[in-house]
Amino acid sequence: MDSLTQIVLGAAVGEVVLGKKIGNRAMLWGAVGGTIPDLDVLGGLFLSEIDNLAFHRGFSHSILFCILGAFLFGWLVSKIYASRNHKYIAITAKSFAVVLIISAFQFLFTRLFPSNFIPLVIASLGLILLTYRGIKKSYFESEWSLPNATTQDWQWLFFWALITHPLLDCFTMYGTQLLLPFSDVRVAWSSISVVDPLYTIPLLICLIMASRLSHQSSKRKSWNYIGIFLSSSYLLLTVINKNQVNRLFSNTIKNQEIQIERYITNPSILTNILWNYSGEDKDNFYIAQYSLFDEKEINFTKINKNHDLLRNDLNSKTIELIDWFSDGFYKVHKMGDEYQISDLRFGSFSGKGNGPNDFFFRFMVDEDNEGNYQLDEVQSGPPEDKRANLFSNLFERIMGIDSIEEYQISQGVDVDSLSHNNRKLIWSDEFDRDGSVDTSKWFHQTKLPSGGSWYNNEIQHYTNRADNSFVENGILNIVAKKETYTDQGYTKKYTSARLNSKFAFKYGRVDIRAKLPSGKGTWPAFWTLGKNISENGAYWYTKGFGSISWPACGEIDIMEHWGKKQNLVQSATHTPYSHGETINKGGRIISTCSTEFHTYSMEWTEEKLVFMIDDVIHYIYQPKFKNKYNWPYTLEQYILLNFAIEPIIDSNFISDAIEIDYVRIYE
Repeated sequence: MDSLTQIVLGAAVGEVVLGKKIGNRAMLWGAVGGTIPDLDVLGGLFLSEIDNLAFHRGFSHSILFCILGAFLFGWLVSKIYASRNHKYIAITAKSFAVVLIISAFQFLFTRLFPSNFIPLVIASLGLILLTYRGIKKSYFESEWSLPNATTQDWQWLFFWALITHPLLDCFTMYGTQLLLPFSDVRVAWSSISVVDPLYTIPLLICLIMASRLSHQSSKRKSWNYIGIFLSSSYLLLTVINKNQVNRLFSNTIKNQEIQIERYITNPSILTNILWNYSGEDKDNFYIAQYSLFDEKEINFTKINKNHDLLRNDLNSKTIELIDWFSDGFYKVHKMGDEYQISDLRFGSFSGKGNGPNDFFFRFMVDEDNEGNYQLDEVQSGPPEDKRANLFSNLFERIMGIDSIEEYQISQGVDVDSLSHNNRKLIWSDEFDRDGSVDTSKWFHQTKLPSGGSWYNNEIQHYTNRADNSFVENGILNIVAKKETYTDQGYTKKYTSARLNSKFAFKYGRVDIRAKLPSGKGTWPAFWTLGKNISENGAYWYTKGFGSISWPACGEIDIMEHWGKKQNLVQSATHTPYSHGETINKGGRIISTCSTEFHTYSMEWTEEKLVFMIDDVIHYIYQPKFKNKYNWPYTLEQYILLNFAIEPIIDSNFISDAIEIDYVRIYE
C-alpha cells in the first residue's frame, strides 16, 4: 500500500499495543515502525535499476526482518528515552516522521492534482505547523515525563507495526517477498489497489479522533478499534469482491470460447469497483476491464506477446528478473533501438492495451553491442501528456462509462485560427486533367513487403494500372476491385492502389477533399510517413533517402476509415512510444462520409499536430515534453493515399472507390 496508509496503520497498531500507557507517543512510534519497511526505496541511490527492482519489497518486507527489526528498534527506542539527550533525539525523530508523511503527501497529491502544487504546499505547511506546536508544547512549555514502557513493550510495538506492513502489502498486486531469505516467492493476493482511500480514510479519521482524547479515556480505545474494524472489514470485502469478479471473468471468457492457460485480476488504482484482467495462451494475452456498474458484456482484447522480439538472450539476468517480477505477464514492444517491456499485471489505462504507453508498469531495455540486454529505466503511471485527464477518465470508467468503440470521439470545436485562408499554397494536385495519375506528382508503390503480404493483414495487391487509379471529371479515383491478380509471384483476390507523393514537406497544413467508400472490410487512408523511412519499394527509398525504420520515422494518419465502423472517421499518430494499436488517436462520427465530400485536414507545427474535418478540430496531439520517442516529427514527411482491403471484407464486395477532389499543402 501507499506510504500514508502504512503510516496510519502503524500508528493505529502502536495505539493498540501501548496507547493506554504512553498516549500519542505510541501512535508516533507506531507510524515510524509502519514506514520503516518502505525505506528500501533508498536502494535506488546505490543499486542498479535491475538490482533495485528485486530489492524493493524484498527482505525489508519479510517476516524475518520484522522479528529482527522489532528487537533492534525496540531496544534502540528504550535507549533513546534513557539518554540525557532524549529531547533532541525525539525532536529529530518527529521531524523525520514529518518528512516521511510529506513524501507520502507528494505521492498522492501529484497524482490527484498533477498540474497543481498548491494543495501539496498547503497540506505540508499545515503538518509542519501542527508538529511545531506539538514540539513546543511538549518539550518547551510543559514538564516532560519518561514514557511508562519497558524495552519489551517497545519491541512488541515495533513487531506489530512492522509485520502489519508486509501483511497488508500481500493484498496488493505488487506483493511482498514475505518468506525471504528462504524463498523469493512474491506473495500477492491482489484484492486491493496500492492506493485505496476507502481503506485509509476511515482509519485516519478514527485515529485523529482517538489522538484528541486522554490516553486513559475508554472512548480513545473505542475510536481506534472502530477505525481498525472498518478498514479490516473493507479489506475482507475486497477479497469477497475479487472472488465474484474472477467468476464473472471466467464465465464470460468461457462463453466467448476463448481458450486460456491462466489469468490474473487486480483492481484499478483508487477503487475496488473497476477491475483489470489479463489471461494468456501460448502466443497472446487477452486483456479486459470491468466495472461493477458496467451494463454491457465484457470485451476481451487480444494482444500478441511479442516475446520472440527478444531473440538474442532470453536467459539474461535482466529478462529473467523481469519475467519473475511480472510472473510472465509481459508484452514486448520494439521502440526504435530499444525495447519496452510492459507489465500486464497492473492492467492498462484503457483496458484494451492501446499501445506501449497504455500500460502502468514499463521497463525500457537496451541491447548492447554484444547482444546483452540492460535495464535502462523503470517507468510507471501515465506519460506526461496523459496525466491531466487521468482521474476524470478513471472516474468515468468506474461509473461504467466507456468511449465508443475504444476511440476518443469528439463533437468537434469550430476554429478559425488554423484556416488555410491567406496561407501560401506550396504544392497541390487539383486532378483537373482526365486520364492516368500525374506521375510527376505521384508514385505508385506496388512492391510487396518481405513475406509477400502488405502490413496489417491487408489482402490486396497494389497496382499501377488505370483500373485501380485514374482521374475522371476532376476527381481522382482509387479503386479497389475483387479480381484474381498475380504479381511478384503471389496471387491475391483483390487489387487497389497506393500512391506516394513526390513532394515532401516539414510543417504546414494539408487539406484533402474526398468521399470515402463503404462496407465491412474496406479501409481507405490519407496519411504521411517520414521521408527517411527505410521501406523497400517506397518512392523516397528508391531515391536513396531510406535510413530509419518505422515507427522511428514517424507516421501521421490524417484520415482513416473502416467500413466495419461505417460512420467513424479517425486520425492518429504513430511514434516509437505508441504505435500499431496507438493510444494517441481521436475521431468524429460523420454519417455522410461515404455519400458526401468532406475536407480532411492536418496542421503540423513544431509544437503540435491538429486534426480537422471540415475545419472542425477533433483531435490534437501535443506532448508536453518532446523527445525522439514521442515526437519524431522533426524531418520532412510525404503523403500516402491508399485503399486497403481487410480479411473481413464482405463476400458480396465487387468494387468501390475513394473519390478525391484535391490534395493541397500550405506552408
